[in-house]
Amino acid sequence: MVFVYLSTFVLLVGGWVWFIYLKEKEKQYSILILVSMSSPFLLFSVAIKIAENIGSNSGIISSYFLLMILIANSILLNLTIFLVSLKKK
Repeated sequence: MVFVYLSTFVLLVGGWVWFIYLKEKEKQYSILILVSMSSPFLLFSVAIKIAENIGSNSGIISSYFLLMILIANSILLNLTIFLVSLKKK
């Protein structure tokens, strides 16, 4: 489960770092949007399989909470991208 927590941290921080990089270079955000919306579900499916293999009910519950955190982060990131795009126009 350490892999799941570490991956969650990388996705949380990495998404915002990638956003800042793209904003400074004035590039498109389409790949970032796709990755930020799909990665929580991919990580959740991996986390559920890991929790099933080790037989941990608490691992399944914590995977669900991490999914909710990543989805909230993705929505916030996409909302920020939308507002920055409106500001440019």
